Amino acid sequence: MATDIKLEQDTTTNLFDISFTNGDFTTVDSFDTSLQVSLFADARATESQMPRSELRRGWWGNQFDSDFPLYELGSKLWLLDQSRRTQATLNNAVDFTRNALQWLIDKGHVQDVDVTASFIENGIQLAITINRGNSIVDTKYYDLWNNTGL
Repeated sequence: MATDIKLEQDTTTNLFDISFTNGDFTTVDSFDTSLQVSLFADARATESQMPRSELRRGWWGNQFDSDFPLYELGSKLWLLDQSRRTQATLNNAVDFTRNALQWLIDKGHVQDVDVTASFIENGIQLAITINRGNSIVDTKYYDLWNNTGL
């Protein structure tokens, strides 16, 4: 994967901004960017998941990927933002995350992805362990809706 400009979250404001080091853009391995887009771009919901077509969302970038017309980048995690704190919600979070990251396995960028989900005070925490091969294993944690009172 290529090198990208680092997008960093300010933990005090929860806002994202471009990161600078010594007056120049801070760069990162684009793998982190790939994970964030895969998880936090909205995949379009099916009719059974969202009956009203105007509410099905979907990421606009999927309109331009003619190389993979049957594949849609993004996740359906957004469907869970007002769900109750049940095991079914956690199971859906794991399934939606695995589906969103499956392209990384299909294209050979990673060997395996393991996902667990647990409730935190105001949301869900995803723990994603990624086996990138060559003895590189990353574990990433993402808090969903941590400030919304889920």
